[in-house]
Amino acid sequence: MARPHGIKGEVVVNVLSENPQRLAAGTEVWIGPSAEEARPARIVRSRMHQGRAILLLEETLDRTMAEQLRGAMLFATPGEAPGPLEEDAYWEHELVGLDVRDPNGVLLGTLTGVLSRLEQDLWEMEGPSGTVLIPATKAIVRSVDVAHGLVVVELPPGLLGEGLGR
Repeated sequence: MARPHGIKGEVVVNVLSENPQRLAAGTEVWIGPSAEEARPARIVRSRMHQGRAILLLEETLDRTMAEQLRGAMLFATPGEAPGPLEEDAYWEHELVGLDVRDPNGVLLGTLTGVLSRLEQDLWEMEGPSGTVLIPATKAIVRSVDVAHGLVVVELPPGLLGEGLGR
């Protein structure tokens, strides 16, 4: 997801691609709140900083314009996406919006984002007690059913704040 960086119109994005050339200067990407609503944009300048890409797009001339891209996602140009993913791997846009339930079927919240980390991904869930980061490990994520909009997780005690005086 994009957010502004500095005052010159740059945006910071989490990099999910294993191909660094996808974010090289001159490359066309698509940007928007979803793949269906994305529009083309050309990268003018690109640099890496602390595992994230800092990009200047042709249309973002200042911070105000970059602010309009807050929360947007970058997508490969249609038709350029790589082949099928490995088993148990998902695109971020497939996960965002899925219901999160416990093994008993109790609704815990909705996935709102994916934070890609070297160690492991963290899935951001918005629930009744606020935002919770869920480690995306096989021990916690029991199943993902994109077609039915559902993720089943078995969260460790205390992750939702229970027993913390709330």
